Amino acid sequence: KLKLDYPFSQYLVESAELNADYSSLLEVFLDLVQRKVTPKEFCTAMNLQQEAQLFEEFVNSVDANDFGKIIPEAEKQQLRDATEVLFSKLVKNSAAQKLLASEFVNRMHGYKVIQPLLDDQELEEVMIQGLEPIFVFHAQSGMCKTNLFFESERDLREFLSQAGLTPGKLFEDGKLADGSRVNVLSPPA
Repeated sequence: KLKLDYPFSQYLVESAELNADYSSLLEVFLDLVQRKVTPKEFCTAMNLQQEAQLFEEFVNSVDANDFGKIIPEAEKQQLRDATEVLFSKLVKNSAAQKLLASEFVNRMHGYKVIQPLLDDQELEEVMIQGLEPIFVFHAQSGMCKTNLFFESERDLREFLSQAGLTPGKLFEDGKLADGSRVNVLSPPA
């Protein structure tokens, strides 16, 4: 959502946030996929013993070493569809199932904080200045300040590593796997 303003327009990302219960469920599901718990343990904790085989097959189809790896959109959609089926066993609300599946795919194969920016074809550039709000260059509105930022140095370092950039470097200019240009300015610059 764009809001014209001075000196910079505002590019506001509205996201449906997970409530505490759904966030907790997503964390436990991520533990399952990362093999911190077994499918049997997961299904027992969720009272889904009869679905253990389904969850086992899913876990065996996912490589936990691929966390953070960017994959083509078609593969993301297949993973989203598969996880939506699994989340349908865990929650009844179909909107929540979709949200959980999308958040899972974003956490596993997306650029996390900046993924909504990369999904917008009207954005030409993403500029990250440490933990400050992220700026973007919008095709029609020019330079815009977003309401997104990295919450911690750790989150920023993880993004930089995922993007193939050097954490700790004062200035980094590069391209992401999808061809998007990214500039990162780190303190004290």
